[in-house]
Amino acid sequence: MGLFGTLFSKKLCTFRFTFDVNFEENFRVSIEEDGQIDENYRTWVWVLYYAKILYVLGKNPISEGLKTHLEKWAEPMAVSLAFPLQFAEEMNFLNLDGEVQIVSKPMITGQDQYLLEVFQKKDDWPYIKSAQSLGLYQNRLLYTVIVFGQYLLNKDKYFAKEMALLILSMRKYYNEKHPFTNMRSTIEAPRYAIKESMEMFNELSKELDEIEEELDDI
Repeated sequence: MGLFGTLFSKKLCTFRFTFDVNFEENFRVSIEEDGQIDENYRTWVWVLYYAKILYVLGKNPISEGLKTHLEKWAEPMAVSLAFPLQFAEEMNFLNLDGEVQIVSKPMITGQDQYLLEVFQKKDDWPYIKSAQSLGLYQNRLLYTVIVFGQYLLNKDKYFAKEMALLILSMRKYYNEKHPFTNMRSTIEAPRYAIKESMEMFNELSKELDEIEEELDDI
């Protein structure tokens, strides 16, 4: 975004991810939220970040591992959408990664940090900027996507439904349109995923309504 776009934009929120120095052993990470984003934009901000990190990582085992991990989580979660959310809770579908521990207190200052800043220009959809400490650990950058998703999910468990459809819609875009290594995918893929996931959710709601009507007629 150019200078004038930045001047007329307002920072909504900063998310700070701080990893324990021994993260690869204890999987402890903290996330601090300074500011607030409207709940209507949470899915957009998360999927924007997911697309950007895939692009930043480039095509390698780490980025492919992130995609595979999230898609494997999303598949059964999407199937469970036809059932009450309690079913997903009982099946432990609301946990993106069984090893990661999100701690409430920030880690010691000076540890490995990653920033996600959210901006908005007037009534436009938010856009993001990200930064990380110089000693970049690609695996930790990968985990910021999972930690951010889990953080939003912990605040509102219904976010899991939206996230699952978004992830599967992103996969469809990458398979049928452009790979995540294409810069245009950092914006086009999230837009496609939002539209596609809304259509999927509406179609599911329609099917459930038809089933209810059939049951009422029995």
